[in-house]
Amino acid sequence: MRGIKFTDVIDALTSQIAVLSLYGQILYVNKAWKHFARANSANDADAYVGQNYLHACEKAAQSGDTYAIEACERLRLAMSGEAMHQVLVYPCHSPTKERWFELRLDRNCEGEGDGIIVASHLDVTGKVLTEKTEAQIKSELAVANLELDRALERERRIASTDVLTGIGNRRQFYELAGHAMAVARRYETPTALLLFDIDLFKRINDALGHQQGDDCLRAVASAACRELREADILARYGGDEFIALLPRTEAEAALKIGRRMVDTVRRECSYKNHPDVRVTISMGIATYPKDAQDLETLIIHADQALYDAKNAGRARAVPYKQTD
Repeated sequence: MRGIKFTDVIDALTSQIAVLSLYGQILYVNKAWKHFARANSANDADAYVGQNYLHACEKAAQSGDTYAIEACERLRLAMSGEAMHQVLVYPCHSPTKERWFELRLDRNCEGEGDGIIVASHLDVTGKVLTEKTEAQIKSELAVANLELDRALERERRIASTDVLTGIGNRRQFYELAGHAMAVARRYETPTALLLFDIDLFKRINDALGHQQGDDCLRAVASAACRELREADILARYGGDEFIALLPRTEAEAALKIGRRMVDTVRRECSYKNHPDVRVTISMGIATYPKDAQDLETLIIHADQALYDAKNAGRARAVPYKQTD
């Protein structure tokens, strides 16, 4: 190992290295530094020795170069001894190529007023471009996933929403009501089911036209929503038939809500352009656990009560009555 000089060691390195005094003066530059300087500058590579590295950075910083400003700050920290090691990645693009370098400042001070700062510049273009590509891919993937989530959410809403009335459809009702019934059974809380349809809808719909019928369905759905709570589940069950599940609702309260809904529809709903033709609904009501222990039986019993409401003259809400 005898005979190996300090300059021989740093000349063998591929990083561009400048050895600085603690005042910023360039004491030595290695072969890689000289080679880069000749390839990218009109200045004589050896002319760098004796110049002040900090002054060169400050000159670049005057133009507003944020990387040069940052380099000045880091070099001052190293010169003052506040930081022994500093790292900064900065761009150094050529007219034809994107290039990135890593500046490392390492201070070596053995005594007061003595020591050096080694400034090394390593080409990290490949690493930076790879990271930028990976970041871009992640960003594009995140955007694609967000768009996919939104599309799936739209499809889910479409699949679970009645297009005509804007309320839930039969599929959504069974999904939400099944969960609500499971909660009711677990915590032993009463739950009511309302099943109702528009009286003589087919006859009037055929006479006035399907557009009038569609307007009527929307009006009834809107009126029903206004009489229900946020936790209640309302859906179009099919045709002119609607269904609602009311969690934590006793039979007496369900009957009051049902009668209020019947009155609201009679008072507020009519066929568009035919205000003289009034709209009414008939409703059957069944409650858990009084009338049934599961959702399907509740629907069957509410349907029986709806049949009783029709036979009793329509335009009314009727609770399920058990028969011997």
